[in-house]
Amino acid sequence: MSFVHSNEGLSTNRFNTEISFPTSADEVGFILVAHGLDFGSGFRYVLHKHRNGLGAWLTIRAGLVKMGQENPTCDSKWLVSLSIEDVQKFFDLQQEQLLPLAEQLHTSIHEIGSRLLATGFNTPGDFVMSHMTKSAENAVKCIVENFPLTFNDEYEIRGEQVCLYKKAQLVVSEINLLFRERFPDLFAYSDIDTLTAFVDNVVVAMLRMNDVVKCTEDLAKRIDEG
Repeated sequence: MSFVHSNEGLSTNRFNTEISFPTSADEVGFILVAHGLDFGSGFRYVLHKHRNGLGAWLTIRAGLVKMGQENPTCDSKWLVSLSIEDVQKFFDLQQEQLLPLAEQLHTSIHEIGSRLLATGFNTPGDFVMSHMTKSAENAVKCIVENFPLTFNDEYEIRGEQVCLYKKAQLVVSEINLLFRERFPDLFAYSDIDTLTAFVDNVVVAMLRMNDVVKCTEDLAKRIDEG
C-alpha cells in the first residue's frame, strides 16, 4: 500500500521538460497517447540494428517528443490526419523492416483520434478530464472500452480469458502519480492500490529464471536461441 502511494512507487517518463503543454489537461491527455503507443518490444533486435542500439521505448519516446513539439495538444483532427509517412518520420522508422511497427503505431494513433472525434472530444486531455476521474478501476475500463484496438489486450488461452491491461493501467497510474495533488477531486484515486502489477516481458523472464514458470523443452530452446 505505501509503495503505490509514494512518489517513488511508480516510474514515470515526464515530457514537460521537452514539450510546452498549453494546459495541465493537455499534459494529462498526452499521457494517454504516450502509453497507447508504448509497445514494440518484439522489434527490439531490428531497432537495435537501425536505431544505433536504441530499443523500443527509447525509439517510441523520441517519436512522442517530436509529435508533442509539433502539436502539444495532440488534437483529435490532427491525430486522424497523420499519414503512415508522418509516423515513419516522427519515429524514425523509414527502414522496410520497421514498416510493420510504423503501421501498428499509425493504427493506434488513428484510433485514438477517430474515437475522440466520434465521442465529441477535441483533444485527449478533454476526454481524460471528463471521463477518467474518481476511480482507478473505472478509468482503466473507460480506456479499454473506448480505445479497444489500442488498449484492450485480451486473449483466450485454453478456454480462459486473460486480460493484460498494462498500457491502460500505466496511463491511470501515471496520471495519479503526477496529478493527484493538483487535481485531488479527479485523480487521487482511492483504489489505485488495487491495480495489478504491470505485465512485462522482464517479469516473465524473471519468473522463468526463478523456476516459478516452466516452459516446455521446445519453447525453452526457442527462447534461449533468441
